[in-house]
Amino acid sequence: MTEEQEKNLKDWVIGIGVLIWLIAAVGGFCLFGYQCLHWLKAGTWPAYEGGDAFLYFGMDPNRITWVGLRKIVLWLTQLPLSAWLMIAPGIILGAVLWIVEDQLSEARERSARKHQRKV
Repeated sequence: MTEEQEKNLKDWVIGIGVLIWLIAAVGGFCLFGYQCLHWLKAGTWPAYEGGDAFLYFGMDPNRITWVGLRKIVLWLTQLPLSAWLMIAPGIILGAVLWIVEDQLSEARERSARKHQRKV
């Protein structure tokens, strides 16, 4: 893979990742805005936890059999859903970029070793 192809791949991954993050972040800000408007109108704060989204999709964190992992997941699911929507996609984007960079670096090393054998 040439350097230009690597750059194009990384740019494409970054572009798609940023687009997904923006959509999720806008959703998070909209949810937070709705909560603020509801509070201004009714005087009560409608709490939406991250766990509500998991339950909506049929994933119950209480079914995790590893006790320590279940405690971590339950703690994370108690965070506000709006925070999840704003922060989680950025973390996922960083992980994907790290994986892509790692794969590209391994491909460069293999190519360099292959080129050295020919010389």
